[in-house]
Amino acid sequence: MSHGMEAGCLKFGTPTCELMPSVDPQIVDFVRSAAPSEDFATYLRRILTELVEVNTAPQADLAASGAREQALFDRVEREIGEWTGGRAVCERPRIDPAIHDDPAYSLPGYAADGRGHVPPPERVYAGRTNFLVTVPGASGEPAPAAILHAHADVVSPWFGPRVDGSRVYGGGQRITRLRSPRCSGSFGCCASWLSAPDGGRNAAS
Repeated sequence: MSHGMEAGCLKFGTPTCELMPSVDPQIVDFVRSAAPSEDFATYLRRILTELVEVNTAPQADLAASGAREQALFDRVEREIGEWTGGRAVCERPRIDPAIHDDPAYSLPGYAADGRGHVPPPERVYAGRTNFLVTVPGASGEPAPAAILHAHADVVSPWFGPRVDGSRVYGGGQRITRLRSPRCSGSFGCCASWLSAPDGGRNAAS
């Protein structure tokens, strides 16, 4: 696997990591069977194109930025619902303006007006939400939890998707972080690819 999967442990970037229990063999079998599938490659190209079509680069037009964020969440929620058979619980808690009081908070420069003035947090985050998804385990038995923590915004300049054969190109970068009781790390999601037996001619990126 391209991001450093070892036996029973995911390693992204430069994490601190203790070996987790072995990955469910059914998951391994699914990935192995899906990876060379043209149907799966077609699916990845479609969903990558749909996600990259949404410009979530932060802009001074806060209402428009918030609307695009919700459009992205709509697409992600649809896919999660289809993949989990409706078992996933999706929530969109509003962003509390009190985040301004957090010692680690920094002013959102993208919201500044022509004079460099940043509006109060009540205006910056009006109508905006986070997006939380909880997927219960299939067996109902206790198991190590994993948290995927991603930014919805992308780094400017954004440009829309372009499909070239089996590849999808798009502008921007999302950062995703993996957190679990025994493993942590991060990786940049500026491209994803699917290895195929033909040497990559059917790859999606």
